[in-house]
Amino acid sequence: KLIASVYNGSVWISLDRGVNWTECTTAGTREWQDVCVSSDGSSFVAVDRSSVYVSTDNGATWATKTGTGSLTFPQVALSSDGIRIALSSMNRFLQTSSDQGNTWVERKTAGPRWWGDVALSSGGEYIVAVVDDGFVYTSPNRGTAWFEGGHRETWKAIVSSDDGSRMVAINGTGVLLSLDRGTNWTVINSGALGG
Repeated sequence: KLIASVYNGSVWISLDRGVNWTECTTAGTREWQDVCVSSDGSSFVAVDRSSVYVSTDNGATWATKTGTGSLTFPQVALSSDGIRIALSSMNRFLQTSSDQGNTWVERKTAGPRWWGDVALSSGGEYIVAVVDDGFVYTSPNRGTAWFEGGHRETWKAIVSSDDGSRMVAINGTGVLLSLDRGTNWTVINSGALGG
């Protein structure tokens, strides 16, 4: 199952690997910034500039999760079971939730930064976040401690393997791969985003 969102539009769901899409009207029309789906496809998390929205019934209903404060270009990540959420926002602390967004913890040891994207390992133990015109930051313990890796880049997006050991990221000019939890990076497709 795939899920996508449209800014000033709707959330859309595909049940056939992206061939066909169905509008999820129950989520409403919002200034959507990002959206994620759990491994079994039953839980969704989406975010606009004011709140996080969670569905645990395949998009039939959505609950508004407050307590995160105002958000600027926020991004979200969801654990495989749909329980743990990581949230990034530019010039803010990273935030995590271990109860589907009911409560939030600011991860102040990572610092307030110009966060560009965030990703989780399958169980949510490993968190990785990238900074626009900055570095890659990883946490092996759900956000308690953080480690800086990579080199200064215009990081735009990042995804993590289930165990958090491998990561693929996009910068302003191409695609990069890390095999050591974000410490070192190799360009695997320079210019992939050109044109």
